[in-house]
Amino acid sequence: MSLPLSDRQHGMALVISLILLTVLTLIAVIAVRGSGLEAQLASNTVMRAESFSVSESTRRNLGEIIDVHTFTRGWPVSLNGTVPNDEFAFTLPPGLRLCAESSASDACATAVAADPPRAWYLGNSEAVTGFDPAVLDFDAEQVTDASQPLPQRARISVFKLVTDLNPGAGAAMVAGYEGVGKSAAAGGGRVFYYASSTGQDLSDTPQSETETGADYRHVIRN
Repeated sequence: MSLPLSDRQHGMALVISLILLTVLTLIAVIAVRGSGLEAQLASNTVMRAESFSVSESTRRNLGEIIDVHTFTRGWPVSLNGTVPNDEFAFTLPPGLRLCAESSASDACATAVAADPPRAWYLGNSEAVTGFDPAVLDFDAEQVTDASQPLPQRARISVFKLVTDLNPGAGAAMVAGYEGVGKSAAAGGGRVFYYASSTGQDLSDTPQSETETGADYRHVIRN
């Protein structure tokens, strides 16, 4: 028994309606997923910018910190060192703490009087000899204000590379020059360091991590 034409048309309209509804549902699902992906990408971009910013800003301060630390040959008493506070002509940025000598390679124990900060100018704490930026010990840590939307920390490593004479200083010393040559021979030493800073967010599983590094030269003046 065949259905009347109107009933067949109604049935076809129902099928077409279901197909269109399915297509619209798929479009809506794809749009929602696309919006979620864009939001995640935007969040990742912000976190990467934040980690780079804290890493770079912390590393820029290291040059002056290394210079004063090497010049005074130690850390101030206020930081559990032995140098009088008034002789250490630099105030460390807020949130920066120095790692104790006993700190494990991948940790940063807070320095105390009985376990003072590492003396960067004396040498390196790494167990492996030679310079390998991939396995440096952490020597300091700086944490940003916890009230920020994305609290960050920078983990700092300092490696003493070499101590040598400035070009010409040794020759001037051997030649026995007076005046400018003698002055250069007397103060022509320099110490090279490699310093790196790794910025990351403070979550249990960091979502972004950025490392920046640079060589620093300290000219021996005393």
